[in-house]
Amino acid sequence: MPVTPHHHPYVLMNFTGKLRDALTLAHELGHGLHDRLASRQHVFDYHPPLTLAETASVFGEALTFDRIMSEEKDPKVRLALVQAIDRQKIVNEVLSGRADADPNPIPTADWAYSAAAANLHPYDPVAAAKALDTAGWTVGTGSKLRVNKNLSFKVTLVTANSYPNQQIAEAVSRQLGDLGVEVDVKALPASQLLQDYVLTHKYQMALISIDVGPDPDQYSLWHSGVDPASLNFAYSRGWGLIDQDLEAGRAAVDPPSRLAAYIDFQMLMADTAPAIFIYASRYQYAVSQRVHGVHTNKAIAPYDRFQYVTDWYVNTTG
Repeated sequence: MPVTPHHHPYVLMNFTGKLRDALTLAHELGHGLHDRLASRQHVFDYHPPLTLAETASVFGEALTFDRIMSEEKDPKVRLALVQAIDRQKIVNEVLSGRADADPNPIPTADWAYSAAAANLHPYDPVAAAKALDTAGWTVGTGSKLRVNKNLSFKVTLVTANSYPNQQIAEAVSRQLGDLGVEVDVKALPASQLLQDYVLTHKYQMALISIDVGPDPDQYSLWHSGVDPASLNFAYSRGWGLIDQDLEAGRAAVDPPSRLAAYIDFQMLMADTAPAIFIYASRYQYAVSQRVHGVHTNKAIAPYDRFQYVTDWYVNTTG
């Protein structure tokens, strides 16, 4: 709480040692640091407007959470969250079945899609609960919320405030809630989500949709050498083998070599669990009953529906 430029700021809050309290303290100390740096201003210029005041505080909160999560070296915690999500239920309830449940970074219709990687860690809420128990995140007495060393498992999930992203985020929140993880969904305009959260990595969890295109090359999204200020989600440590697969897949010319690299990439991503991949979209299009020979093949891009156009025909004999 700032007073004047000539008096140091102070923080008044309750602190019980839980994760939310630590993040609140980091948030308020961000305000305090801002106030100290602004102490050389005139008393009439000292107090910042709300939009500027929250910049330092949210940065401090995000920095603290990133530090806490970076010390979580056990991928079993991330895998537990992956296995707690019933993708098919989300597809059925939110998308009316008009998508493919997809636990891989590469879409189901892509030629490099790996069914083996998709089946490594299937939906299994019992296994997810046991994994969190083993990792020290246990359900507290008289509560459904998981706790580890007095830290409650509570996170904020940011997403776009439009269909289907907000509805999917709410479904993810409900399913993780059944596991004992409290997820607060924060729905935002898409432009604000991208500029203020995703590109700056100032989020605890974020749900976004990305059109990866027909080629399995996802170097820009997952290689650790890409500018972190771009749309990139690589970890800064322990990413060497994934980087190698992405480099090999991009450098190879022959399809078998590229396929091998991208299958290994998907296997490593499944075990590392840097994200919860949920579904791959479908394109649906109407076809006249007069047209025969149409194949209902999966399409990644709209032009894929013409893949077998040479088989189409119209019976003109009456």
